[in-house]
Amino acid sequence: MFQKNKYSLLAILVLFLCFSLFVPLTADAQCVDSDGDGFFAGEAVCPTALDCDDTDPRVFPGAQRICDGKDNDCNGRLDF
Repeated sequence: MFQKNKYSLLAILVLFLCFSLFVPLTADAQCVDSDGDGFFAGEAVCPTALDCDDTDPRVFPGAQRICDGKDNDCNGRLDF
């Protein structure tokens, strides 16, 4: 009896882990604006364009280009 219950619990645990890994998160959980500039890092379901550096509030899509070697406007090119 104990052996049968042990395998049942193991099967439930495996199903729970698989389900939790493959169920997509909601848009709220995926869209995080860590630097407060109004642009989000995360999946493409966010309401704005994706922030290429969500640790710096001066870096976001459409930001002014500054010659500092960073990609300030998120166009994929470093600004020199």
